[in-house]
Amino acid sequence: MPGTLASTILRPQVSFLFVKIYYNLYIALLPLIRRLLTHSILYFIHQNLLYNKPTTYPD
Repeated sequence: MPGTLASTILRPQVSFLFVKIYYNLYIALLPLIRRLLTHSILYFIHQNLLYNKPTTYPD
Protein backbone atom coordinates (compact mmCIF):
# COMPACT_ATOMS: atom_id res chain seq x y z
CA MET A 1 0.00 0.00 0.00
CA PRO A 2 2.75 2.56 0.74
CA GLY A 3 4.21 4.04 -2.40
CA THR A 4 1.18 3.66 -4.65
CA LEU A 5 -0.12 7.16 -4.01
CA ALA A 6 3.36 8.62 -4.36
CA SER A 7 3.98 6.75 -7.61
CA THR A 8 0.65 7.97 -8.94
CA ILE A 9 1.54 11.54 -8.03
CA LEU A 10 5.05 11.17 -9.45
CA ARG A 11 3.70 9.95 -12.79
CA PRO A 12 1.63 12.81 -14.21
CA GLN A 13 0.30 10.86 -17.17
CA VAL A 14 -1.31 8.23 -14.92
CA SER A 15 -2.99 10.75 -12.65
CA PHE A 16 -4.05 12.77 -15.68
CA LEU A 17 -5.63 9.63 -17.13
CA PHE A 18 -7.63 9.07 -13.94
CA VAL A 19 -8.69 12.71 -13.85
CA LYS A 20 -9.78 12.46 -17.48
CA ILE A 21 -11.79 9.29 -16.78
CA TYR A 22 -13.49 10.80 -13.73
CA TYR A 23 -14.19 14.03 -15.61
CA ASN A 24 -15.77 12.15 -18.52
CA LEU A 25 -17.89 10.11 -16.10
CA TYR A 26 -19.00 13.31 -14.36
CA ILE A 27 -19.91 14.97 -17.66
CA ALA A 28 -21.78 11.85 -18.79
CA LEU A 29 -23.73 11.54 -15.54
CA LEU A 30 -24.46 15.24 -15.10
CA PRO A 31 -27.71 15.32 -17.17
CA LEU A 32 -28.97 12.21 -15.39
CA ILE A 33 -28.20 13.69 -11.96
CA ARG A 34 -29.80 16.99 -12.94
CA ARG A 35 -32.89 15.19 -14.26
CA LEU A 36 -33.21 13.13 -11.08
CA LEU A 37 -32.81 16.22 -8.91
CA THR A 38 -35.37 18.15 -10.94
CA HIS A 39 -37.88 15.32 -10.82
CA SER A 40 -37.47 14.84 -7.07
CA ILE A 41 -37.78 18.58 -6.41
CA LEU A 42 -40.88 18.86 -8.62
CA TYR A 43 -42.37 15.78 -6.97
CA PHE A 44 -41.69 17.26 -3.53
CA ILE A 45 -43.33 20.56 -4.51
CA HIS A 46 -46.22 18.70 -6.11
CA GLN A 47 -46.81 16.59 -3.01
CA ASN A 48 -46.47 19.35 -0.43
CA LEU A 49 -47.70 22.55 -2.03
CA LEU A 50 -50.31 21.33 -4.48
CA TYR A 51 -52.14 19.06 -2.07
CA ASN A 52 -51.10 21.11 0.98
CA LYS A 53 -50.85 18.11 3.26
CA PRO A 54 -47.90 16.56 5.11
CA THR A 55 -46.15 13.71 3.42
CA THR A 56 -46.95 10.46 5.19
CA TYR A 57 -44.73 7.43 5.00
CA PRO A 58 -46.38 4.00 5.43
CA ASP A 59 -44.89 1.91 8.18
